[in-house]
Amino acid sequence: CKGRRRENGMILAVFLISIFTFLFLGIPVAFSILLTVLTMAEASGVTSYEIVPSYLYSGVNNFALLAIPFFVFCGDLMTAGDLSKGIVEFCRVLLGHVRAGIGYAAILACMIFAALTGAAVVTISAIGGIMLPIMIKEGYDAADSTACVCAGSITGPIIPPSLPMVIFGVLSGASVTRMFIGGVIPGIITGLVCMLAWYFMNKKKNYALQPKATPQEIWTAFKKAFPALMMPVIMMGGILSGIFTPTEAGVVACVYAWVVSTFLYKKMNLKLLKKVAIGSAKSTAVIMLIVAACQALAMVITVARIPQAIAAAISALSSDPLVVMCLINVF
Repeated sequence: CKGRRRENGMILAVFLISIFTFLFLGIPVAFSILLTVLTMAEASGVTSYEIVPSYLYSGVNNFALLAIPFFVFCGDLMTAGDLSKGIVEFCRVLLGHVRAGIGYAAILACMIFAALTGAAVVTISAIGGIMLPIMIKEGYDAADSTACVCAGSITGPIIPPSLPMVIFGVLSGASVTRMFIGGVIPGIITGLVCMLAWYFMNKKKNYALQPKATPQEIWTAFKKAFPALMMPVIMMGGILSGIFTPTEAGVVACVYAWVVSTFLYKKMNLKLLKKVAIGSAKSTAVIMLIVAACQALAMVITVARIPQAIAAAISALSSDPLVVMCLINVF
């Protein structure tokens, strides 16, 4: 028994040292994970190099993962088709008249866009590219403005649809639909906390206030943003009603974004569509390589009994449920 614990502890140490060493050396995440897989295979002897490619293939051979390219493509279509600009303008009209209001508008825009794309990177590229120049032009501190948009984009992986939830659901077998439902309230709370932090950061700063929008201006901005605002309603309504799955919701979102961009906003053409598709394919390839590497790592970890080693180490520190939960979160 002691020999088994010693062996598990050694494998756990190899895992931790390998992954952090490769990451600190600046090796890309996917390749850091793959190198860790090979290192653990060599150190533990629980698997062979030849079986790693089959692990990689099985990691991406899953229907649910099709949601990733579709949601990435949807976000890129919305950015290219100016749907994100409508969201930004609507949020500015609503909150621009309060102190440091453009920051609140940026966070709210990030929350809305997160409900359309499900990814922090897509959210910050779409909203940050529009809001940051506006905030800096209005005299806002550049560092504070950048932090504001970055913090607001964190809601991307929490507010459904969420790409990390899809990946976690595939790797763990958890229900993606239930995770989507469970992410709504935490995502809203996260956005509100970001707004609270922005309030304390700027309550003593005298930024220029924009004139309060008239009801007519609010209505005009709302009409422009309405097509984009309807997308999360369509997606979540379809998922919750059972009309389509989260993966199929990604397809619906892409078609909807293309139709609105092409026929309503008239910003999309075949040349731009090709450019957007190529960019989305490149982004998806990066994500899917990481997913494949994570699946290979998960299989090696399971065979090497790393979870049991972690559980034994945590149990040795404390038996209090709250302490154990905190330790798991820290790890």
